[in-house]
Amino acid sequence: MNKTVAVLGGSADAGWVVEELLALSYSVAWVGQEDLPDSPRSDGLRAYPRSRVSAVSGCVGSFRLELSAPPERAVIDAAAIIVAMGNQRLPLGADARIPAHPRVLSTQVLAERLSAPRQISGIAPAQRQHILFALDMLELSGKQAVVETLELALRTHDTWHCEVSVLYRELQVDSDLLESLTRTMREQGIVFHRLQDALPVVDDSGVHVKHADGVLDGDLLVIAPVVRPRSDSAELAGLLRIALGADGYFQQLNVRSYRPGLSNRKGIYLAGRCHLDADDAGARADAAQAAANVAILLGQDHLQPETVIAEVGSTKCIRCLTCIRTCPHAAVELAAYGQVTAAKVVELACFGCGACAANCPVRAITMKGIDVPVWLQEAALV
Repeated sequence: MNKTVAVLGGSADAGWVVEELLALSYSVAWVGQEDLPDSPRSDGLRAYPRSRVSAVSGCVGSFRLELSAPPERAVIDAAAIIVAMGNQRLPLGADARIPAHPRVLSTQVLAERLSAPRQISGIAPAQRQHILFALDMLELSGKQAVVETLELALRTHDTWHCEVSVLYRELQVDSDLLESLTRTMREQGIVFHRLQDALPVVDDSGVHVKHADGVLDGDLLVIAPVVRPRSDSAELAGLLRIALGADGYFQQLNVRSYRPGLSNRKGIYLAGRCHLDADDAGARADAAQAAANVAILLGQDHLQPETVIAEVGSTKCIRCLTCIRTCPHAAVELAAYGQVTAAKVVELACFGCGACAANCPVRAITMKGIDVPVWLQEAALV
């Protein structure tokens, strides 16, 4: 059985997935539209940087991905697929509500300033500055943005020995990392203020932000990054025939599932920040979960269908395509049965949910592997 796993995405999340899969001795085909992060050298890894998935066919155990990969097209045969595209950041100037001013910075710009060599003459002015870090300025910040901004605030305090304040609307300290980080910041004198519903005012004298106890004045304002789903998520979801949520992120089969990362199609899994709000630690844990999902699927010598699956009676099928449209798992297709063309259920891809059987207008679909009481069969014929 083919045990190659295709990993889609050039993010750090995808890199962690690749590491986990290689540690489990799976062959990995890593595809990204950008240059790929550094990865362990392995004979089991084939990398396709600057490549785009242009077509997907097949089902669990036998997916085929066609790539537009310069200088020529490439084809990948994979037993499973993991989507780990990550998310994308909006530039600071993308929202007109944030004033364009030298005193308003992104976290990336401030991080570059901290890393740049400084002259001795520039140290004292930096020490006299009051630098404000704003979370939730335009919308509630995600975990990735919160951790990055708070770590940068602490680093700024330690490097420049200046006054640092953090503004927030709803700071959820819901992980060991955040609890430790906020405790350390408070012990070092960094003050937290709850934001009011007001945007910053910036002038030549400084930055002025309303908070619950008044107005906070500072010399610089650092805005936490705003993240969004990648702009190409919808295109890839269409090719893979998996669900996107209303927010534009990939949607799990069941958010209450004890196994996170399952998509609505068998053999296609989700990992990292393309489907959840997570800091780096959470994204790494999710990468390990995605690799575990693959191991559960491919751990045996062969794939087996569910105990209960749908079956189409080819002589009854009127080819109305209702089952193809209503199957939430892309498990039904048109196929030739000798001289007859009719709907066919791909057994390995079927979840046995019964949606196709319930929606078939001519009752041409039955559920194999389930005992239906005689009275219910008779009722269905009425």
